[in-house]
Amino acid sequence: MERLESQIEFLLTCDRLKSVARTTYLHDASRPENSAEHSWHLTLMALTLEEYAPAGTVLSHAVNMLIVHDLVEIYAGDTCFSADQTTLERQHAQEEGAASVLFSSLPAGQGEPFRALWDEFEARSSPSAVYARALDVLQPMLLTWGEGGQGCSERGPHLTARRVLHLKEPALSPVPKPSSEALGLRPAAGGAGRGCRTVSGEQRWSAQPEPECLNLGYSRSSMLLLVSKRYSDDSRLLMEAARIRGWEALRLQSSSVPPGLRAEECCVYAEGFLAEHLAAQLGLVLARPPHDALARIAERYTSRKIRFSLARDFRRPEQPAFIKPADQKLFAAGVYAPGEPIAGLDDLHPEDPILVSEVVNFECEYRFFVAHAEVRTGSVYWLDEQVPQVEAGYEGQGDPFWSEARAFAQQVCGAHDFLPVSYVVDVGRLDSGRWAVTEFNPVWASGIYGCSPLAVLDCLAASQH
Repeated sequence: MERLESQIEFLLTCDRLKSVARTTYLHDASRPENSAEHSWHLTLMALTLEEYAPAGTVLSHAVNMLIVHDLVEIYAGDTCFSADQTTLERQHAQEEGAASVLFSSLPAGQGEPFRALWDEFEARSSPSAVYARALDVLQPMLLTWGEGGQGCSERGPHLTARRVLHLKEPALSPVPKPSSEALGLRPAAGGAGRGCRTVSGEQRWSAQPEPECLNLGYSRSSMLLLVSKRYSDDSRLLMEAARIRGWEALRLQSSSVPPGLRAEECCVYAEGFLAEHLAAQLGLVLARPPHDALARIAERYTSRKIRFSLARDFRRPEQPAFIKPADQKLFAAGVYAPGEPIAGLDDLHPEDPILVSEVVNFECEYRFFVAHAEVRTGSVYWLDEQVPQVEAGYEGQGDPFWSEARAFAQQVCGAHDFLPVSYVVDVGRLDSGRWAVTEFNPVWASGIYGCSPLAVLDCLAASQH
């Protein structure tokens, strides 16, 4: 029975693949394709184009690989192939970690063959894998530029059909290379598509510059980043990132916003109360996780019982417990014994929220910034009973737990639709070896530790409007 329960849990986890949005759109460009649709379409292509498979291909084996190959995106998400090399290498490492977490959840003797299929596909180590990978390259090209397709000039003007065909031609072997016409290197009949423009009554393919990668971030142009007067390395790094993005950045000298600023032009990063005060002056709405978020998620993600209450309903537990304010630092969070005084507790407003949890021991903890249900960047922030010194852009170099931490954080993000568009989730490894959520925080008031400042800035832009 335990074997069946593991298999069912695996299948339900894999249902989340239907919610993973790819960077490729449907053929009619009405919405992004999801990864489950992509996998189905590839299996159909494998059946349809079997006559072009290389010698030695076993069709059923290729289909098995295509079914399994993108399951890791449940935790790792999808990345555009044209991203820079560093991003692609980081994505592969995240997928490796996701594969370890996902396939190890299957019963003994079953997870290993699944992982072997994934590894074979990644390495293209057999004729079947070569065939499967070629189809994986061809399918998004057909959706985007196949006859009647809408191109992608609005999403990435440098990703022209001609450029992608040139970049991907080696990987397309052995399937037949689509003709230029099939990939839209001429306008589709009936009018100018998204890949072309009309000049003097005639249709011409746009000859726009082709930058090396597509910026898939959530930043907005022509913005002003406002940070508090209090200096910190975090605010300095974010101001530098803002200028790289082409924004302006201003360190405020008071708690008042300069006159004449408009909400749609500003992003705020400051201490909790001050950030809210600045946002109120601008008319900005700040996204934040619900105060009871930690108590609402399933216990399998927390590995401890957590209770939420308002100050007026708060009752001291009969056992030692970790007690913290769920909003701002209204009193010192910590483990309190029954009857032990909590300084500041009696001064709380009746509506102030409180979280009470069982006591657990975290060996290490990680912070991840999230936008649109995808982990964007992260960093270790607690290790060996102290805050480690890590450089910006940490992303887990040499960290044996990094891939597991990130995969678990992505799993949490994908499983809870009540969380806001952008937020911070902290996760930790318990002394039992299990992973658990530590807490949720708003982006606009969270320390960034070794996270990528540019990625944090994108999350910051997504967190307020």
